[in-house]
Order: sequence, then structure tokens, then C-alpha cells
Amino acid sequence: MPNNSKPHVWRGKEMTRKEIAELEYVTLDTVTRWLREGRTKPPTGKLYDFDGERMTAQQIAIRYGVTSTRVYQWLSAGCTEAPEGRHKQKYLWDGEMLEVEEIARRVGTTRANARNYLSKHNRKWTTDEVREMRLRWHTGQPCEWNGITYPSITAGAKALGITAHALKRRLHQGWRCDADIVPAEVVWKEVATCHPKPPIVFGGKTFTSYKEMAEHYGVSEATARRYVKTQRRQKVVTGKVEKA
Repeated sequence: MPNNSKPHVWRGKEMTRKEIAELEYVTLDTVTRWLREGRTKPPTGKLYDFDGERMTAQQIAIRYGVTSTRVYQWLSAGCTEAPEGRHKQKYLWDGEMLEVEEIARRVGTTRANARNYLSKHNRKWTTDEVREMRLRWHTGQPCEWNGITYPSITAGAKALGITAHALKRRLHQGWRCDADIVPAEVVWKEVATCHPKPPIVFGGKTFTSYKEMAEHYGVSEATARRYVKTQRRQKVVTGKVEKA
């Protein structure tokens, strides 16, 4: 992995990869490629007069957070500055008018997710609410049943012998113990349906699992599965291998 803090000579100055990327409006991968090619300044490409500066299409795309295709559409239409659009539109967030890119940076997510938060259920979210919601999605939340607190719904369901979906539905109904359950309102499956696995028949013998078959022949489970898969197509060795 490239060292982002290592200084490199760029345009006659010592700069890090991150500083070069910010100066040239390119990605870190592009800077790495340039440095590997031994460059000390960006390659000469077609430059466009845009927003009072001379920039390539890629630099314009990165600066405004749009695709190169969108930039070429602007240039072909004769634009010399970014037209007003979704990338420039500001939204009310945390009591301020911010662009989507700034909202995404505050929350720590992508611009696409930031747009989802802006349009989700027409609700006004805040940075703290979104962070709390993202933490709740990725971290097990404690739950209580019959006076016992479990570290997560999955752990509680496992202890109760039901599915996580069933415990989630119980809690959603406002039930907190077995006495609260109304059988007529239970429209979901409490216990997962376990279909019995058919026995494995091989070489005139019957096994309950591939593990049992593998132990019988002294092979791995993968080899046992291959035995069953190929028994009708080719002859396989089913005897235990004697070690010398």
C-alpha cells in the first residue's frame, strides 16, 4: 500500500500524495500511477477553460462530483462554468444550507446515501440521528424478554429457541414476556421449519451425514461428497488407505 505521508518532488516542491491529489483535482490512484511513471508534473492533456481555470475533464469531474460524461455534456454545450443542478443544490441540514457533498462528509457516507437520507419518508434527519441509525444497523441492540436482558435480538432468540424474526415481531407488538403473548395475533412462524435431511446411501451402506461417511472411509468431507457425486459416473476408491 502506498505511503500517503511520504514526500515526493512535484512541480519543484516536496508534497505528499494527498496534497498532489488535492492540487491537481485527481484521485490518489491517479497520483500513484503518475509517480510510478516517474512524473514530476501532470501529463499534458486537453485543457478546458472552466470556472476561470485551465483543467482537464477529469479534474472538472472530480471537483464537482459528477461523471466525466456529464462534464463532456457541459463542454459540448459551450458551458464555461458548472450549471446549477443537483450537484450545486443546497439542502437544510443541521440548521444550515449545505450541498450533498458536505452532508455526506459530515455523516461519513457516500453522496448517494446522503441523497437517500434527504428524501427518506420526507423526514428531516440530523447528523446525530443518521449516525445513531447507522450504528444501530451494524451493532446488535440489547433486548429484554421475561425480565432477562440479552445483548442482541439474535442472542435472545437463540436462548428462547425461536427465530430472530419471531422475537423481533413480538417486541414490535409491545410484548415483553410470555404472559403478554396473544396466540391469535401470532401470524408468523415462531420456530424455523427444519426439513429432515435424506440419508446418504453409498456402497451399500447408509449414513446420516457426510461427516459420518468421511469418518467411515477415513477421508475428508469434501472427498466424501465427491464420492457420492461421481459414484454413478466412475469407479471410486472406497477403502481406507493403509499408511506405510
